[in-house]
Amino acid sequence: MTAAVFLCCTFVLGSCSPQQAQNSLPEDQEAQPRQLPQAKISNVSTTLEEQDNWFIVPENTETVTFKVEAEHTNTVLFWIAPTGTETGKERKIIGYDTDGSDGWSLEWKVGNQALHDHISIEALGVDGRTMDSYTLNIHSE
Repeated sequence: MTAAVFLCCTFVLGSCSPQQAQNSLPEDQEAQPRQLPQAKISNVSTTLEEQDNWFIVPENTETVTFKVEAEHTNTVLFWIAPTGTETGKERKIIGYDTDGSDGWSLEWKVGNQALHDHISIEALGVDGRTMDSYTLNIHSE
């Protein structure tokens, strides 16, 4: 009889464990963390003409304009890096846009520099964690 009572108490107490009580809510009733949409670049355009996957900067060009269509973004960064392998550490920022109300864009004053580089465009997400990027090749005549 004592053994039967002991087994019964063990069964009852075991079925009421705190861990099981925590997991007793159905999935649809559990609180799900709210996730913000991720940054996404949908289109990039420029005032330059493209030839064989390179955007060509004609001689005497003073300004190049880049326009970016991006969603769920709070800042767009524009970088230039030389072509070649492992040149990411040599990249330099050429501009940024923090006000997307009129679209994301950059008017870059090219000057008379010789170009054979990559332009990397990064959209930083409103969630503070996500980023999307787009790279194009640029070459001067």
